[in-house]
Amino acid sequence: MSVIAIDFGTSGVRAALARNGTARPIEAPDGSGEVAAVVSFTGGGIALGHSALAFGITAPTATVRGVKSWLGAGLSDAAARRAGR
Repeated sequence: MSVIAIDFGTSGVRAALARNGTARPIEAPDGSGEVAAVVSFTGGGIALGHSALAFGITAPTATVRGVKSWLGAGLSDAAARRAGR
């Protein structure tokens, strides 16, 4: 049996694969064990992780980060946060 474990952190995501009693991290394309928890919507598609962080510098309105802190929140929560309540 194989199991994938995912750790959704506020700023990064890590994953591991457990198979036959042995667990090992799943590496990101750049070889690191963590992917930045950022998504950018580019003109040509979607950028994820560190690429999205770089894209977010020039296109902050097309970049989403900090989503974990909003999980389970409703629209009224978002309005209250914007209003500083």
